[in-house]
Amino acid sequence: MNVDSPSYSQSLQQFSQPVQTDYFSSYATTTAQTVDRWAFNHASLLSNLSQLPPDLLPTLLPQINQQLQLQNSQLNASNMSALAAAAAVAAAVSASASANAQVGLSQQQAMQVDHSFAVPMVPTGHVQQSVPNSAGVGLQYNAQGIPGTQITYQQAMNESNRDHILLTAHQLYSLNARNPVLIEMLQCLHQLHPRHLQTLLLLAYVYFSNGMAEKSLEYNKKILEIDPSNVDALSNMGTTLRSMGYTAAAEEKWWEAIRIRPGYWDAVESLLGVFCGASSNAMQKDTGVSSASVRKTGPRYEEALQLCEFVDKSLCQSTEPLRYDVDTKQLSRLQSLLYSEGNLRLTLGDVAGGRREYEKAIEVVLGGQLRLQDAVVRIAYAGAHDGVNQMFQAQQGGGQQMRPSAYKFNSLPLTLLTPENAARVLLALFPATRGVLPGFTGLGAAQLQQANQVSSNVLLALAKLYQDHALVAQPLTVVLPLYYLALALAPSPSTCNNLGIILSAIPSPPTSTLVPSLQGGRQAAQAPMGVALALQYYTHGLQLDARHPHLYTNLGSLLKDLGYVQEAVQMYKKAIEFNPKFDVALANLGNAIKDMGCVQDSIEYYLRAAKVSPNFVEAVCGLANAMAGVCDWRARDGLWTEAAAKWHAVLPTDDQMATDIFTVMSSGRRPTAAAVVAKVQRLLGYAQTPPAPEAGQLDRRRGWMDRVVEIVDQQLADGLEWCRGLLLVPPAAAKGDNGVHRPTRALIWFLDGLSRLLPEANGSPLAAFVHSARTLAQTVAAAGENTDALSSDVRRRWSAVVRQMRNEGGWALRLVERVVIGQQRRLYHQIAAAGGSDATSIDSTGPEFRRPQLPTGMASPHWAAAVGSDFGELDPEENVCIGGAYDDSSDVAGAGGWVYTERMIYMPHTYFVNDHRQGFREDEELRGLQQTPDDLWLAEQDARYRMRRELFPQLADDVFIFANFNQLYKIDPLLFRLWLRILERVPKAIIWLLRFPAAGEKHLKRVAAVWAGDEVASRVVFTDVAPKHMHIKRGRIADAFLDTTECNAHTTAVDILWSGTPVLTWPRHEHKLCSRVAASVACATGHGRTMVVNGADEYVDRAVEWAMRASHEYKFAYPAAGRTPILEPDPQTGLVRHRLCHGPTMDIRLQLFMNRDRSRLFDTQRWTRNLEKGLEEAWRRWVAGEDEADLSSPASISNNTDHCVQQSSVDETPPSVDERKKAWCSRIEREIAEAVEANNGDERMDVFAPAGRSIWVCDDDDVMPAQKWVRELMEW
Repeated sequence: MNVDSPSYSQSLQQFSQPVQTDYFSSYATTTAQTVDRWAFNHASLLSNLSQLPPDLLPTLLPQINQQLQLQNSQLNASNMSALAAAAAVAAAVSASASANAQVGLSQQQAMQVDHSFAVPMVPTGHVQQSVPNSAGVGLQYNAQGIPGTQITYQQAMNESNRDHILLTAHQLYSLNARNPVLIEMLQCLHQLHPRHLQTLLLLAYVYFSNGMAEKSLEYNKKILEIDPSNVDALSNMGTTLRSMGYTAAAEEKWWEAIRIRPGYWDAVESLLGVFCGASSNAMQKDTGVSSASVRKTGPRYEEALQLCEFVDKSLCQSTEPLRYDVDTKQLSRLQSLLYSEGNLRLTLGDVAGGRREYEKAIEVVLGGQLRLQDAVVRIAYAGAHDGVNQMFQAQQGGGQQMRPSAYKFNSLPLTLLTPENAARVLLALFPATRGVLPGFTGLGAAQLQQANQVSSNVLLALAKLYQDHALVAQPLTVVLPLYYLALALAPSPSTCNNLGIILSAIPSPPTSTLVPSLQGGRQAAQAPMGVALALQYYTHGLQLDARHPHLYTNLGSLLKDLGYVQEAVQMYKKAIEFNPKFDVALANLGNAIKDMGCVQDSIEYYLRAAKVSPNFVEAVCGLANAMAGVCDWRARDGLWTEAAAKWHAVLPTDDQMATDIFTVMSSGRRPTAAAVVAKVQRLLGYAQTPPAPEAGQLDRRRGWMDRVVEIVDQQLADGLEWCRGLLLVPPAAAKGDNGVHRPTRALIWFLDGLSRLLPEANGSPLAAFVHSARTLAQTVAAAGENTDALSSDVRRRWSAVVRQMRNEGGWALRLVERVVIGQQRRLYHQIAAAGGSDATSIDSTGPEFRRPQLPTGMASPHWAAAVGSDFGELDPEENVCIGGAYDDSSDVAGAGGWVYTERMIYMPHTYFVNDHRQGFREDEELRGLQQTPDDLWLAEQDARYRMRRELFPQLADDVFIFANFNQLYKIDPLLFRLWLRILERVPKAIIWLLRFPAAGEKHLKRVAAVWAGDEVASRVVFTDVAPKHMHIKRGRIADAFLDTTECNAHTTAVDILWSGTPVLTWPRHEHKLCSRVAASVACATGHGRTMVVNGADEYVDRAVEWAMRASHEYKFAYPAAGRTPILEPDPQTGLVRHRLCHGPTMDIRLQLFMNRDRSRLFDTQRWTRNLEKGLEEAWRRWVAGEDEADLSSPASISNNTDHCVQQSSVDETPPSVDERKKAWCSRIEREIAEAVEANNGDERMDVFAPAGRSIWVCDDDDVMPAQKWVRELMEW
């Protein structure tokens, strides 16, 4: 049987697997499989026996019978003459098969073990002769047989026997490429058949496998001498040359093979691998092969793309329909090439080209029946008849079912399918092939599975492309069908996971679904339909892989969002059971456990996540929050802070927990710039630079608080670098500060696009600025690198624009937002002019702008943060943020390093609104019993005394009770040290805290004992958290409330003031709203000067003064007739002992309690009226366009910090507090004077609202004129 015969070629194609990049291993595998099937298959053997010489049959019969025993078949002498035996193959394989049969190995298993092939021995007495081989070395061979066979030298001259010997060699090569008999056997064949190409090819393989690259090259060259267009030899030479370090020469050989045969996939894939890999510089040697110049290191994507394009164009026969000159069996390799071409185009920035190549990669296996877009449309149409999808459309208010012709690719409806129906989309698309892609109909099961997997990967990549780049108006309408098709081709838990993530974000009305139950099985729940389907896909994915950690994690997050926190915890635990180092699951588990109130238990999982990924921000910050939440300050920071140095407040750092945390935090990424390190130390209040650890010692310089500060600071620094270089080219370093930033093409394109949206005839300041900036950018760009030729005026004006663009990406986004807001303003003016009541009366200005829901955004923040902005709704200069009397930051946004981009509405008393006057009338029982104010005050003191004895029965009456009812996370080491100092100076005082959470009690007790001793620690008293009404009522027990300074009491401060208890607060951070809230509400009571201090020492001194000046006396009296006394009378005398307290806190308490119904803090109606005045003024200014600053002048851009679209550098050192306040006060006073003059000298006005600035609301019946009110605020 000749290896070149059609029957052999067909057999080879039938049983060959996809060829790998390494041509040697692929060729060996292919040949081994073919020979194995041919030699061991009974039918194949019988069909080819007649080709063997009859005189060999008696000799080979034992070996043939031994082989056929594996097939339960036997030859005998009677039919031997009618049959022929495969001499070379049967004889060579017999020894290997016998050995395998003895140990019970199957044929497939035998192919996987390390064979030591048994070579038939030469009979004794046979003469050994030496025959020169082609290399000039004497080759020893048996005079009666070829080495490794029982075929004589003369018999091997026959071409048929030659081919059988070659098959034997292939079998030997597949079992052991380094078999020593191979080279001798093949050299004999080469000696007898010097121009036989298959022998030369196998010789080249064997020499290469034995590490003899030079000999391999030699025989490949011999092949090319015989057949210069032999692509096998050319490709083999490329692989050999690359292994020798001659990469450039190897590339030439591969290219030569590809130009001869573009569909020679071995060479294509090898060359593509070199281009896309990090190839090293190839040292060029004198190889006799011309080579290109030395290549640069790194991927060469442009050359890789050129290769793909060449092969693509060479093989493509037509584009409509798409057809390639590729054998059906090789379509999968063509598909991989197109997939690679799409990836390359995306990498090089060609999104449209990448999309087209991905689509071609799918369409090439669709058999020319339809395009991919048509398949997506058909899935949408078929899915429209699914019950789930019909229910979804009905919930969304959809109309009648669309006809097939109405389905367009760019405007498809959202298609929701269950996993079961998604698996059937292939049957709906290709019923004739029973759901098999037309291009894969001839593949076997294993090959079909592999081809489907590649197709699925292409579809997933294409879906991500549509999702990331919004190639259609509604990306999910295309993304979901692509995912369904990918899942149908290759059921994958990862695909189910991605589908679950996408579906969970689809908003829709609730529907019934089932969620996992802790008791096993499923429990009914109400969830949005997208979420319900997401649950099904997560569950379906777990059916495919019950150990998939990502599925468990995302399923847990979904259950947590639905309120099933305990079930979510079980899912997270499953995830880390199958992957104990899955950092995301560990962090999520920590979050869920913390949300259940078990803050202490969450620390373990945060720490485990941080150990796995020290730079995982969520894990590090979660650990920091959890540790701070229970006041576990071990390894919080180093020992070098000012608080530690001044107050001897050394945090514990020597236990195992602290050691673990220091180890984790020290292994995270650390800023290297000296300025960043210095700033971190400054923010943490380091008194000195922490010393570096000695060799082998643990680095205790970085605790979890240091690490969090580093992370935040690094994120701010990264934000400044966002898009840097996209819009501006920095000047050459040689020019220093005198250089000019040059605009990029992207900036000119960007400004040109905005100019078209805002015609200069628009007349608005924003349009004037955009056109001016575009003209300046074009002028500077035209000058090129010769910026010295620019006039001083152009340089000055251009520098003003550049100063705004320190954060290039943020500047561009905010400018776009301003343009969108301008267009929306124009739309609303059209509505008003047309008399319409809503935006539906005027058509949209174009596809660039959606109809706005609100023309301006307003919010009342309870936390220190800018509202921010969003396309089409919010604008950094036109948003209004409701702020309190202390919120003086907005008008100095650019100059002081503030981050607020909005302007404020300043309320006259406080921004904090409450409804305690109506909601918490717990004293009505007192007011109903008492008649005079003195009686009411006495009754209040009796109620305080009774509750005090009930809650603290062992506490002496002369003990002063400090209290704080905030959550424990608001307590920091510096503040706690201040509290301990107060207790040290006031022996008869306690501080009353809440177990909020309970786990914090032991940590604070431990720290108090270390810092102040056991006696002081014993006076830190904890109670459980009370219900809201009881919480407010028992707030009267405390003598004074010590506020937390890092983050003040907010609602709690209002609760305490309503109960009459004074609040001592210190607005510790001027730039943090949360640090100034209590001061705002305290000032609204009229007692701000008494309850607000300005420093740590003043905080301690004021508290000590309050406690030391406190006193009490007892008054005995009979209860009033007809009234039930609050305190129990003495059973013997019938007298009631009233405890009457005196001191500064009681003076404040008397005023707070008796006047709270008239207090501005609790006057909700007054607060509402004042807010409405501010909102009306904000709307009036927006409609009138008074908020738009004049951006056409570069001077206004650089100087008017209220209006410029500017990003301040976090590295700038802000002016001092006094300097900033002085400048701010001067400007406000000047503008107030101008406003009073414009108001005909009347200082009373509803609002003080300078054009383009914040809005100051004045109270209706406030006795203070506006100007005096502002001055009072500034002095305060």
